[in-house]
Amino acid sequence: MAADQTDGASIGDPGLTPTAPRRPRRRWIKRVIYVLALPLAFYLGALTQFHLGPDIDSALAPLLFTQPTTSLDSKTLNEIWQSMQRRYATPGLSSADAFDAAAKGLVHLLLSTKYGDDFSAYYTPAELQKNKDFLAGSFGGIGATMLTKDGNLIIAGVLAGTPAQQAGLAQNDVVTMIDGATTNGLTVDQAVNKIRGSVGSHVRLGVLRSGSTKEFDIVRASINVPSVASKDLSPGVLYVRIFEFGEHTADDFQAALQQGIQHGDKKIVLDLRENPGGFVTAANAAVSQFVKSGISVSIVGRDGKHDDQHVSGQGVAFSQLVVVLVDGQTASAAEIASGALKDNHRAKLVGDKTFGKGSVQDDFPITNGGDLHLTIAHWFTPSGHSIQKDPRDPNSGGITPDVAVALDKPEHFYNIDNKSADPALDNQLQAALAALK
Repeated sequence: MAADQTDGASIGDPGLTPTAPRRPRRRWIKRVIYVLALPLAFYLGALTQFHLGPDIDSALAPLLFTQPTTSLDSKTLNEIWQSMQRRYATPGLSSADAFDAAAKGLVHLLLSTKYGDDFSAYYTPAELQKNKDFLAGSFGGIGATMLTKDGNLIIAGVLAGTPAQQAGLAQNDVVTMIDGATTNGLTVDQAVNKIRGSVGSHVRLGVLRSGSTKEFDIVRASINVPSVASKDLSPGVLYVRIFEFGEHTADDFQAALQQGIQHGDKKIVLDLRENPGGFVTAANAAVSQFVKSGISVSIVGRDGKHDDQHVSGQGVAFSQLVVVLVDGQTASAAEIASGALKDNHRAKLVGDKTFGKGSVQDDFPITNGGDLHLTIAHWFTPSGHSIQKDPRDPNSGGITPDVAVALDKPEHFYNIDNKSADPALDNQLQAALAALK
């Protein structure tokens, strides 16, 4: 099955992966969601948004290969292209550029209000290679996450010690220009592709902050993003943050839990805030650490049939008390994990309503070396709740926490990577600790 297949991202989402039998690998899946991870690797989910996963399960094959009922008017398209070649003021138009523009325009149809799909995309061969580098876990970027809000591209977070932080980028900055070109109309995926690049190269960002515009010249660096970090907050209480559901998350998460349990931890705070998603298999593995039996997510394709993903039954923390921290940037596979733990009555959710990325993307290679990243199904929590947000209904989608608590100040977010960070300042984390009592 495909996953987040991000935000995304491949994020993916991507997320953008189930454990059901798979067909031979013939495509990689981008992870989703909304990750800028401007490369921040999977931190794009964000959320590029967001994801990815292995190949689509054979059960979905009939859904993916239905014969089209209509065809495009290629004669008219050729007529337009020939007129452009003959009459455009600047001669020498590139047919390769024209193909990429036409392909992107065709898929852009799905982003319209009528369809409301923010995650389908066409990637040129060059963009595809960037995404592959991104999924490898180390790439040229600046170290920040990005999301969209009210039509603007917003910096959602900045990783410590990265070029983004060193240059002075800050959370909630509005990115208005990339290398002198406006960001108007760009999706997070498109912006991420423009911001990523080779290590040592420069990218210029125009940023709107507090009513004034600033320009940042940032040198891209190799960005390596951790998957899991943990710490004993107090005797008997283990704090574990999953930054993204990547290739090594399942093993890293289990190791963190085992270490905490060996220390005598009986209570666990699982922090999925700002997690843009990743592999569905990794999310399922995380849920399996706490839930003995049942399903973690149901994937529903265009024919309406449900493909349920079951937990493994081989967890190490079936008896520990668990609280999960979520926020508006918890997306895709992170929402799958949150929803599964909530619906299986295994954990309380504390924080803000989650992002609402409940669609499944798969990747279809194009003969020119490009890739069609296409939404082919949707996710539902074990109780049948749709995660997917409808752009026409701001109250739709996402997962509502059991205890709603907004972070009082962005700078109070507990950063486990910062040795001087004070968990007592994070009111959401303190609410989670209170819920464990």
